[in-house]
Amino acid sequence: MKRRSLRPLVFVGGVGLLTVALTIGTKGVMARPDPHGLVVQSNGGSFPSGHTVAVMVCLGVAVLLAHPRAGRWVWLIPATGGGLVGAAMLLQAAHWSTDVVGGALLATSVLAVVIALGWSRWLHQQRRNDNADRLADGSHLPTRA
Repeated sequence: MKRRSLRPLVFVGGVGLLTVALTIGTKGVMARPDPHGLVVQSNGGSFPSGHTVAVMVCLGVAVLLAHPRAGRWVWLIPATGGGLVGAAMLLQAAHWSTDVVGGALLATSVLAVVIALGWSRWLHQQRRNDNADRLADGSHLPTRA
């Protein structure tokens, strides 16, 4: 019998909602104009770079989903993704450099909170429990057809 868990969906949704709330809240409080002098009311402003935050958190969540105890080098994946998106935003003159740095710091903070609160351990705990149940009842053994 194959069991399915809603834990990955809850994990990704929770981290996503936290990230969006913090990003929009910070943009609303700062209301910083972009390099062209505009503050677009639909997104609240330029600081922090929502693109940088989104890419870094998405890649960080992917790392946590794939391997919750990833080594330090694996965290270069979200850092590199955020750096590339940040560079693209600067080349397009869509953000100030401090917007990109602020976005990277916000994304790093979100991922640090997720790790510190043990959300990724909670996510993978169900998988370990399912494997232990499977081993206990012998369903991992091959069956004859």
